[in-house]
Amino acid sequence: MSSAGDENVCMAGDENLKLTEESLQSITLGIRAALDELKDIGTATEALNGAGLSDLSLSGMEAGHGGLAGDFEAFCELWDWGVRGLMQDADQLAQRAGLAAGMTWEEDRYVEGTFKVAANAVIGNPHATEEEVEQQSWGEVLGAQGRGSGADERWQQLGADQPDGS
Repeated sequence: MSSAGDENVCMAGDENLKLTEESLQSITLGIRAALDELKDIGTATEALNGAGLSDLSLSGMEAGHGGLAGDFEAFCELWDWGVRGLMQDADQLAQRAGLAAGMTWEEDRYVEGTFKVAANAVIGNPHATEEEVEQQSWGEVLGAQGRGSGADERWQQLGADQPDGS
């Protein structure tokens, strides 16, 4: 962002880009959607790097001809490099504009999710999956200790006597 008093100015090289709030939201949603699509094709790590398309391939039988399968593989390899460059450019734009999108944002989400899972393992619900814990707020993860282990409630839900015979 520019310090010239205009909050909607993004420095890009020697020029200023004037971005509206609507365009910033569109950029954020676009980057996040592209990352999500890349995650569907490859791994999360590949998606963060803008890669994953090179993993796509067809056998000669699936493509209808071995030469076509080879051409498709070569196309995906080149397309992968193009998308990787575009995603790196988008990540730099997001960083300069202060947007919560791109590689840095995804890495921050991953680290936060990892810490939530670790905290949950120590003081939280032992029956919650990693995905459930990652979706919880910190208050929900840390608040689980204030409610106890939840074992009494689970025993009551099951309609069973508690282990101590009560």
